[in-house]
Amino acid sequence: MDDDELFKNICEKVRCTLLSADMEKLNYVREMQARLQHQSIFTNVLGTDKYVDEMDVDWIERVRSYSTEKSISDSLDGSESAELEHIMEEEELTAAKSEATEEQAGDVWQGYFKGFQILSEAQEGAIGDKKKCIELTCSDCDDTIINYLHAGISCFAVDLFYGTVVENQALILRVRESELKLSKEIGFPISSTIFAKLSPRLQYTGLMDPPDAEVVLNKGDELTLTSMREYSTHCSKSCVYVNAAFLFNDVNVFDYICIGSDIQVAVRRKDAHLRCTVEVGGKLCSRMPVLFPSRCTKFLVSMEELEDITFCKEVGINIIVSYIGGTAEYFENLQYALKTLGCDKMRIYARIVLNEVKGCDNDMDWMAENYDGFIIELSPSDMHPEKDILHLCPAGEAFIKHAYQLQKVIVLAPTLIANKRLIVDPAHYQHIFHYPDKYILPCDQSNSAFYFFYLQDSISELLIEEALSKQPYCDRSLTGSDTLARSVACASYEMHAPVIFVCSLTGRMAAKISHFRPRALIIFITRMKSAETFISMHHNVRFLYYNGITEENYYCSLYKHLLFGLLYAESQHLIKHNDNVMFVYRETASIRLPNKYVTYKFHARHFPQHLDKILFSKFPDGFFKNLSTQDVKDTKEVDSVSSTSSDILIKRV
Repeated sequence: MDDDELFKNICEKVRCTLLSADMEKLNYVREMQARLQHQSIFTNVLGTDKYVDEMDVDWIERVRSYSTEKSISDSLDGSESAELEHIMEEEELTAAKSEATEEQAGDVWQGYFKGFQILSEAQEGAIGDKKKCIELTCSDCDDTIINYLHAGISCFAVDLFYGTVVENQALILRVRESELKLSKEIGFPISSTIFAKLSPRLQYTGLMDPPDAEVVLNKGDELTLTSMREYSTHCSKSCVYVNAAFLFNDVNVFDYICIGSDIQVAVRRKDAHLRCTVEVGGKLCSRMPVLFPSRCTKFLVSMEELEDITFCKEVGINIIVSYIGGTAEYFENLQYALKTLGCDKMRIYARIVLNEVKGCDNDMDWMAENYDGFIIELSPSDMHPEKDILHLCPAGEAFIKHAYQLQKVIVLAPTLIANKRLIVDPAHYQHIFHYPDKYILPCDQSNSAFYFFYLQDSISELLIEEALSKQPYCDRSLTGSDTLARSVACASYEMHAPVIFVCSLTGRMAAKISHFRPRALIIFITRMKSAETFISMHHNVRFLYYNGITEENYYCSLYKHLLFGLLYAESQHLIKHNDNVMFVYRETASIRLPNKYVTYKFHARHFPQHLDKILFSKFPDGFFKNLSTQDVKDTKEVDSVSSTSSDILIKRV
């Protein structure tokens, strides 16, 4: 069987109508809701809806079709389309109820908590640092996911080694529908980035049921080894899942297979599974390594990895994580697999166990240069004399530093540090507390990492100030964009700016600014919807989708982008009156990357008029006064309404 035939068979095996249909319908509903919200905001704030595209005439029927036909999630009921059509009335009612609730809370506590929000116990546990990334499981409920989104977490991970295609698809749909629900609640589009961990290339057993269970296998016991993913989370004493579909054909009867360091089984019969007998007993637990007597010589990428890649393509995941970095040959083979499956635009990350990297040379430089990002894990130092201290070899230190200098995404798993099983030596503060963009935590441990995040917050602030104070700075970019990004980060610290607004088509400038680790939230505003699949992986970056018309004057378009961002920030209480904010943008349409930034002291009442006058140096009196006669007439109407736009906005919010 050649490569093309193998990949074709995998595509046919994984691709199903359920995957494509449900995701397409859900994405259409999200797009239509974003348009309605955009229209609602500009109608109420600027007094006109001329800025919105014409919608499809059958959009109501398509939304209704989604809510009645989807087979997995049922969060949208039959009246959803009617509710979307009357979104303004609902938002006004929600605002009124919110005000009544606040008044009631103030009476109960006699005004002691005035200006604060009293949270439930479930909500309180989910609140954390914006640097968190949560690894979800199929058992997570909708309320848990919504609590994460409420807390500002916009990065999630899914491990495709566990669960079936349908279970993982249901999990991703729940995330997207939770975004839809929260978006409807706040009146602005909400998006998050989801990345997928591929099944490991090496062979492991699945999860026991329950995951922490241990069973003892004795000599003579019968054991079935299967590659069916239904058993990946339900292994037992009689049936164990192994991610070795591409090896089963090479196994012969009477071959020996090792599980862990003790267990040995002999193959007695072959069908769709391997029917074995235990020859040497031992303890069986979750995720144990499995050694087969022969290796597949045709493909370096396993069958499970290819199935996972095809699944990611179907559900719209654009970031995949290889379980190991592998060799240069393995990386090239993985790239060939992506190209053959039509996924060559996917971003490839690699999992690296940092304190297991040994040596003093730079053999891993090719990884830092070729992979798009890294998931950094730490292993216990049980074999080291000082097992409580985190030890890194020079090669590991050089690797993570090189990856940071290349502006690659770095996500660290700090579980061992959070549980105080490892203590970070001050010599490694940069590697642990400064270089990572995000910190990934399992969903069941996300509420027990306060110690780590308090530590990270205090140490990183000193490290960032030290890094930004170093002079001179060497700009390695071709266009000088790194210097602009660094200047923005420095200015945000000096001004104590809570928010940096970045308006561009791609997310390159937002990523460059995040590289210098500003404390301010970076709101990236764009009409490129696909940016949501990767941009939230970067430090402190939040994606804001602008669903406006595309064929218009650049200056008018930029004004509406940034105004949309200001309205969002004010509605979410990210900024308040007299706060300093920053705008990063292109001064002319002919430039690809943003080349200018301006600062603005936010005025809660007159910011629409102020924004018009500060953006362009060539229009000191405002852009709208330089339009044609007809445009000037329209602008006057807008100005007359925008003078009271904050009053309207305050009533709504």
